[in-house]
Amino acid sequence: MSKRLVLAGALALLTSTLEVQARTWDEAYALASSAVAQMTLDEKLGIAVGTGQLNPNRRCVGDTTAIPRLGIPSICMQDGPAGLRLVRNVTGFPPGLNAASTFSRRLMRARGKALGEEFRGKGVHVHLGPSLDIMRNPKMGRGWEGFGPDPYLNGEGAYETIMGVQSVGVQACAKHLIANNQEHWKYGLSANVDDRTMHEMYFYPFLRSIEADVASVMCAYNRVNGTSSCHRAGVLGPDGMLRKAGFKGYVVSDWGATHDSAAENANNGLEMEQPGDYLVVGGGVFGGNGLRKAVNNGEVSQARLNEMITRILAPFYRFDQDNAFPATNFDAQKRDGTGPRNLRVNVRSNEHTALVREIASASAVLLKNNRTTPTGAPTGTTVRGLPVAKDRIKTIAVVGQDARMPKLDCNEMNECNEGTMSVGWGSGSNSLEFLIPPIDAITSFAGSSATVTSSLSNDLNAGVDAARGKDVAFVFVNAMSGELAFYAVVHGNMGDRNDLDLWWRGGSLVERVAAVCSNTIVVVHSVGPVSFSWSNHPNVTGIIYAGTPGEQTGPSITDVLFGNYNPSGRLPFSIADVGVSEAAYGTKIVYNSLGFPDLDYDEKLLLDYRYMDANNIRPRFEFGFGLSYTTFAYSGFSLSQSGTSYTVTFTVANTGAFAGAEKPQLYLSYPSSAGEPPKVLRGFEEVILNAGASSRVSMTLSQRDMSIWDVPSQQYVRPQVIVPTFAMAAPLVAVRDSSRLLARRANIYRMARGEATLMMEEHGLDLDNIAFDQEYNRLWCEAIMSSYTGNPSETLCTSGPYYTEEDILRITKEHGFMNFLRPVMIRRDCLVGPHHIKIGQDGFAFVNYNLASSVGTYGALEAYPLRYEAEWTAPYLDDPMVFCKHAVTLFLEGKAMPGYFKYMGTFYLRLFRNVNLDIVSNPAFTTFDNDVFKARVNGVTAEEREKCSYGVPLLIVQAAKDLNEDKNPF
Repeated sequence: MSKRLVLAGALALLTSTLEVQARTWDEAYALASSAVAQMTLDEKLGIAVGTGQLNPNRRCVGDTTAIPRLGIPSICMQDGPAGLRLVRNVTGFPPGLNAASTFSRRLMRARGKALGEEFRGKGVHVHLGPSLDIMRNPKMGRGWEGFGPDPYLNGEGAYETIMGVQSVGVQACAKHLIANNQEHWKYGLSANVDDRTMHEMYFYPFLRSIEADVASVMCAYNRVNGTSSCHRAGVLGPDGMLRKAGFKGYVVSDWGATHDSAAENANNGLEMEQPGDYLVVGGGVFGGNGLRKAVNNGEVSQARLNEMITRILAPFYRFDQDNAFPATNFDAQKRDGTGPRNLRVNVRSNEHTALVREIASASAVLLKNNRTTPTGAPTGTTVRGLPVAKDRIKTIAVVGQDARMPKLDCNEMNECNEGTMSVGWGSGSNSLEFLIPPIDAITSFAGSSATVTSSLSNDLNAGVDAARGKDVAFVFVNAMSGELAFYAVVHGNMGDRNDLDLWWRGGSLVERVAAVCSNTIVVVHSVGPVSFSWSNHPNVTGIIYAGTPGEQTGPSITDVLFGNYNPSGRLPFSIADVGVSEAAYGTKIVYNSLGFPDLDYDEKLLLDYRYMDANNIRPRFEFGFGLSYTTFAYSGFSLSQSGTSYTVTFTVANTGAFAGAEKPQLYLSYPSSAGEPPKVLRGFEEVILNAGASSRVSMTLSQRDMSIWDVPSQQYVRPQVIVPTFAMAAPLVAVRDSSRLLARRANIYRMARGEATLMMEEHGLDLDNIAFDQEYNRLWCEAIMSSYTGNPSETLCTSGPYYTEEDILRITKEHGFMNFLRPVMIRRDCLVGPHHIKIGQDGFAFVNYNLASSVGTYGALEAYPLRYEAEWTAPYLDDPMVFCKHAVTLFLEGKAMPGYFKYMGTFYLRLFRNVNLDIVSNPAFTTFDNDVFKARVNGVTAEEREKCSYGVPLLIVQAAKDLNEDKNPF
């Protein structure tokens, strides 16, 4: 595993070194203007109007008419965002959603460059991508083509992809402008969006595209605030958002997206119409002599026509496509590769295949891993869970039709889901020609070391028979969506998904298999969030969300399952908990309407985790979440200012047993007066570390990163800060450790609560019953220790061990606080400090440096200092039982953890009326100024000290101070 990950960082460097030296925009416009000055009207129209969907000579999905005398070829425009469609001998790349899951700019750009190389090799001038449609609703049909529901992540995905594609001289086309967020009714619905929401949410990825010098932008089918996207002057016109943002390229219509008159479209900002003829849903506005008549009648001026053609040709010259650019060598109208115009040029490469495999592995999100080893040590061989130990596993079951080869003879939109799902359907689909399914890869890897039994359907009984008694069962399930296209219906779904269920009774298949195999690993291939109602089954030891991984789906997931690649993917969306489902996202797909509907974007800035945070909705798996086979620690946070920018710097250390990649994420909180969501993503990094290694990481926040869109001034404005220190002002900075603690915390709570509830029902007990309470605590303890050590028997959860103050100080001084690995139990009658009153009554806590280091606080107690806990999952505070099981934390000085005291103080105002209000009103106050706390600590008797461990956070703070010359190390 280590070797693979060490090499991962250099893999992108193995791709072709082809780089095109682009001309400047001024140079490109000069050449374009010179060419336009020599053109006839017919030649200009041949550039502005596609040759037509019904043109038998068309080689690409869209093209223009060549002008040989001026050295201008037919400009070839080809799908799609995840690789060439309708073409042979090409690579099927992971779509945008999986690129987003990597949280890796390195891989995003490498993917863009590899896409560009293949498009160039086939003679394609314009790559119709990336797709930047925000996933407004989790059931959105084409959400997998883009980068998820977060505008910042979409913007970074757009920027890196475009930089990669255009670095090799291929034009990128950012699409679909704008607010194109559902398939039902998309050919005429009106997305009604206010100005601030438009700029901060839906236009932001296009703004980042413009900053990447994108060559072209595609306008969408839908209307925006009542006007067709392809002739809305406020978006496309001279004073529209695009041009004001500095866009220098051209606007092309989606295929058949034009409506109304040629003059309206041309004068309001459209430069090119594709495919040029009428397609039932629209189009043919420029075609059929529409633009010619408008020019001849003076409705479109010669100056505007010349501007249109100059803008179209400028990127052609800017990216040196007039100089030895490969001629188009395929025929998209013969997707089987036959015919004289299909020259069968192979643009695949070993480097591209390796890159696709790495992206698929790096985007795999480990959602659950109940790993056990013989000794309980993380360095031990896996018995249950992940990574699977090849030399220990002798019988393997592979279950589910998603593990087998997909149907390859679907129509040109790939509109079927019969086999493994590597990509959605529609124009954003790609080649399945070289796809390797999971069953083939797993069988090949296992070789003669294990017997592989399979059930490659979703027949429940057959799945049970295959999995019964096996050492491990891999269950593959999926959910698919795609483009509406010509009203295609796939398994009852017309583009957008009908629900969030797994297809083909996938959830039932998981439950049935788990009932007969105690080591069930589930792999989910999906276009977005799905229901995980089965995720807490005790025999489901591992869950991997693999998304839409592309053609190397089998090898990549095999790498992850067997430990050749440590998964480092992070969810690019939230997964709602069972029982709330779609309602947790705050938006709906409009399925039924009398005519084209108006969709009011009333949720404004609140999508996905933003909506959940604002409405105190607890997801099952949150945005940005993902586990690893190793553990990471954060420390040494610092903040510096340079001009109007700020840089957050910290150290990430790999404290576990395996090499791995951590993905720290930076979120901002604004003053309530700013009208922003509780938190917004504003940064992320990829940190690849061998076991024991560490790295210093920096994230820079620009002025715009800290700003909001101000409608009156029509610009980004940073909210006024109230306190001069950045960490206490607006916006507030927080770095989320996204590795493993959130899921473990949630799983631990659900495990203990579930067991205790069953016991209560069986014995007729209630929460006030002492016997029940004691048993609940025991179960809670075992759940924690099982989660962290894999072996609950390692800890005597019913009797200790308990340590005195002297024991802790002695062990700390002899072995160092960093090596203080044994748990410290706080007994039920250790009531020290106001925040321990409730905890002491029904709970306990333990200190463990492995846990502590993973959150960057030496003395952190299960679970999470509230700097993390409260700020990211405030709903936990509404339930005293949940709060008390997770609120054991260090009483540090208030200035070190202001968020902790804010939330803790608010909570205790509801429970204890004698808490010092200064803790809430002034975060700079130390906890030692709390009279109640002082009195309780001072009142601890010798008997209490001897009977209890006195292992309260105060002691840990003092011990750490002793080792750090009385300086607070936290």
